[in-house]
Amino acid sequence: MNLLTSFRTELLKTRRTSLWYLCCTAAILVPFFMFFDYESGEGLNELKTDPWNIYFRQGQRAMNIMFLPMYIVLITTLLPQIEYKNNTWKQVLTSPQSTSHIFFSKLLVIQVLILLFILLHNLFMLVSLTTKSVLYPTLVLWEHTINWMEFLKMNAISYMSILATLGLQFWLGIRSKSFLLPIGVGIGLWILSAVMVAELHWPYAKYFPNVIPMMVVFPKLAPGLSTLTLISVGYAVLFLGLALLEFNTKKVKE
Repeated sequence: MNLLTSFRTELLKTRRTSLWYLCCTAAILVPFFMFFDYESGEGLNELKTDPWNIYFRQGQRAMNIMFLPMYIVLITTLLPQIEYKNNTWKQVLTSPQSTSHIFFSKLLVIQVLILLFILLHNLFMLVSLTTKSVLYPTLVLWEHTINWMEFLKMNAISYMSILATLGLQFWLGIRSKSFLLPIGVGIGLWILSAVMVAELHWPYAKYFPNVIPMMVVFPKLAPGLSTLTLISVGYAVLFLGLALLEFNTKKVKE
C-alpha cells in the first residue's frame, strides 16, 4: 500500500467525525467577531483609509494569537483519538502498510485541515467585510485594492509559524490514549506563551515553540520574521522526527 492510498484511507476515516465541522466553525469565528468591530466613528474612519488590508491584517492577528493555536491543539488530538476510541490501532498496524505511511498519512490529513482552515478563514473574512460595506457604504471597497503580496505573505507566515506547535501536539496526540492530556498541555503552553509575550516580555521568548504564532503578527518583530519561521520549522522537524522514531519503535502500539 503506497502513501497516497494510506492518505485516502485516513481521509475516509474522518468523514463521520467532528473534524470538518470543527474546521468550518473555527474558521468563521474571527470573521464573525470582526464584523462587529469598527463600529465606532473612530474605528470606521481608520478602516476607511485602507479597508481590505487593515481588515485582513487585524483578522490575521486575532487568528494567530488565539484561534489557530487552539485549532491545532484540537485537530492533532482528535485525529489520533479515532484509533484510540475505536480500539483499531492493532488493526491499522497489522494492515499491509508501513508504519511510516501510517504516520505521514495522518500528518498529511492534519495539513489538509490546516490549509482548509486558513482558506475558509480568508473566504469568511471576505464575506464579513463585504457585508459590512453594505451596512456602511462609506467604506467604498471598490476604491481600494488588496495588497496581494502582503496577503499571501501573511498566510504563508501564519502557516509556517504554527508548525512548531503542530509538531509537538501531533507527537502528544499520537502517543497519548487520553484525550485530556494533549488538550491540557496545549492550552497550558498557550497560556504560558501569552504570559511570556504580554506580561514578562522575556527576550528569549521567541525560542519557545508556542510563542512563535503570536510574535509573527507584531510589526515591530518584522525584521525577525525569517528567523522566527526557521525556528518554527526546526522545531517541527525535531518533534516530528522524535514522534516518528517513537512510532516506529512500537511504543505507541501498546
